[in-house]
Amino acid sequence: MPETWVHGNVFAPRLYGPDHFANVDGIAWTDQQGLRDGHQRRFSMLDEKTNWFHATIPVAGSQQLSEVRVEYSSSWPVMTSAWVQEGAFSSNRMAVNTNTLQISQVGQDFTFIFPNINRPVDRGICVSVAFTTMGPGLGPGDITFFAAGAIFA
Repeated sequence: MPETWVHGNVFAPRLYGPDHFANVDGIAWTDQQGLRDGHQRRFSMLDEKTNWFHATIPVAGSQQLSEVRVEYSSSWPVMTSAWVQEGAFSSNRMAVNTNTLQISQVGQDFTFIFPNINRPVDRGICVSVAFTTMGPGLGPGDITFFAAGAIFA
């Protein structure tokens, strides 16, 4: 099955700034757009916040999208929901979402899998994932995105 992957440093937050993030490792201005560290990107979420993060994945030609994956690590923030959208302007623009997440964990590393999409795409796609630090047992902490990928049939 063909696949297309992008590095985690392409992830961008919907909301940014000192009301939503702390500076990563005390580095100035990383509360604005996170810390790009080679192929990955790290954000330091404040307590009692929810935020969406978006990554675009290119699509060459017409493909049958099978699943989307996001590889990340998190100290406290928890992923709560996800969307996948096609970048076309047509009225049949694909959009699929889930609040029932399939996440596998190895140590502190996680892989979110959005399976069984089975939709045709012919434009780039955007994967959007929501994280929260709201609620008992959660607190401020870091999220590091490593990669996002699209798997085609």
